[in-house]
Amino acid sequence: RGRGMTRWVPLMLAAVLAAAPAVAGATDGLRPFEATFAIDYGGLSVGSGRLTLRRDEAPGSWVFESHSEAKGLARLVIDSEVHQRSLLSVDAGGVRPLRYRLDDGTTGTTKDVSLDFHWEAGRVTGTAERRPVDVATVPGLQDALTLQLAAMHELAAGRRPARVPMIEKTEVKVYDYEFVRSERLHTAAGELDTVVYRSARAGGERYTLQWFAPALGWLSVRSEQHRGRRTLFTLRLRSYSEP
Repeated sequence: RGRGMTRWVPLMLAAVLAAAPAVAGATDGLRPFEATFAIDYGGLSVGSGRLTLRRDEAPGSWVFESHSEAKGLARLVIDSEVHQRSLLSVDAGGVRPLRYRLDDGTTGTTKDVSLDFHWEAGRVTGTAERRPVDVATVPGLQDALTLQLAAMHELAAGRRPARVPMIEKTEVKVYDYEFVRSERLHTAAGELDTVVYRSARAGGERYTLQWFAPALGWLSVRSEQHRGRRTLFTLRLRSYSEP
């Protein structure tokens, strides 16, 4: 199986999910939504994704969920169905993940991830692909779903994101954000003004471009994952609604 593709499909979908709900006007900068996306790889359609944000039963808490599903021959090289879920809160310090789960859709646990954030104790514990996790928290630390949400929360507040740390499996990595350009983009929701940002991990060969639309609450209506000059995954908005 293509381990690189397996890892990047859920991370790309996470990026889109996390970017969507940051809007000015709400008390914590969030509002519920549901969006669907088409997923392409190398110019071919390989699957679809569904993203939802809803309030949790606990006051001040939110739940992010992403479901990605491969189709056709793509099932031979990437996981056929990946489910991610984050429980999070938003306070004066920004977005704070509380619990993150990734299920690769199989009966086994070889690729599953389960993380719990103990902010008062300053630790993140759990398992990632059957390996134990016990690492120290750092200011602004995010999980794979809340990574871009933290950046978009900055944009909604009128600030440009710069560096965001994220726990990936058993270690903390830092992603740098850079403004690229403003662009008018044709989408399933019509013509939208967007701002394009580039994000990448220091020393990594891959980077991501995202088109954020302020009119849709800073939803990332398009996202591309690149390696050098080659475009790998592309996510394109198919629908967006608010309950």
